[in-house]
Amino acid sequence: MSKKFPHITRFIPALASVVLLALFGVNLYLRVYKQTSQSKVLGTTELKTDASEYEDKLKYWLGVLRENPGYRDAYIQVAYYLEKLGRFEEANNIINSAKRIDIMYK
Repeated sequence: MSKKFPHITRFIPALASVVLLALFGVNLYLRVYKQTSQSKVLGTTELKTDASEYEDKLKYWLGVLRENPGYRDAYIQVAYYLEKLGRFEEANNIINSAKRIDIMYK
């Protein structure tokens, strides 16, 4: 007796691909929708700006730096967020401080 239909295991990889693609599409849609559907005031969207996020992260890393003044990676993070905020001179000074405490830097 010959089989007229292929075995179900042949369809499992294709079905899994379709399900994963659908989940990815839903996730992408929800991310975009969530960002654009924040509270609107007179047609403008109130989203937390990158600058305020950078300020928050800068404050966090400055706190870490105050608690652990020998922590080189905190200096690097502070310099990174200062640079993102356009405070290049301060970022350069922080990097120089990191170089002074890093025993491996030559």
